[in-house]
Amino acid sequence: MSLIRGKDALILIPLYYKEKEVRGFKKIIILEEEKAKTMMEDPDKKKDVQVLNTYWSLLSWAEQKEIVRSSAMTNPDGSKDTDWLRLRDHRIKFCLKKWDLKDDAGNELPLSGNIIDTLPADVVFALSNEYDRITSSSTDDEKN
Repeated sequence: MSLIRGKDALILIPLYYKEKEVRGFKKIIILEEEKAKTMMEDPDKKKDVQVLNTYWSLLSWAEQKEIVRSSAMTNPDGSKDTDWLRLRDHRIKFCLKKWDLKDDAGNELPLSGNIIDTLPADVVFALSNEYDRITSSSTDDEKN
């Protein structure tokens, strides 16, 4: 297997969730994958589970450097630091390549930074955390 990946190689990251009416608004509840799959096996609970399929690219070293560089901030004393929220935002908007997100009328929504910015923060954090989990090396990966 080559260490150089093709640009068209994407990682599928599904986000399982359900909506719950809370005090007049719909609250998004993120579900763990195993719990969602168990719920989907139950005919009564299956209708509650929704899935957003997202497709992500892996970063090359050059892309990683550019994202880190573009996330730099200058402190009042002139020293440089990384704005971690900006870094996460840049990485999400660069690596998330496609999705099957639809509006309430069932129309597909285009993938754009503006639309990502309108998503609930919990959804973006869950997607980002799952991307980090999947793409990070761990000792468990070595054992498997």
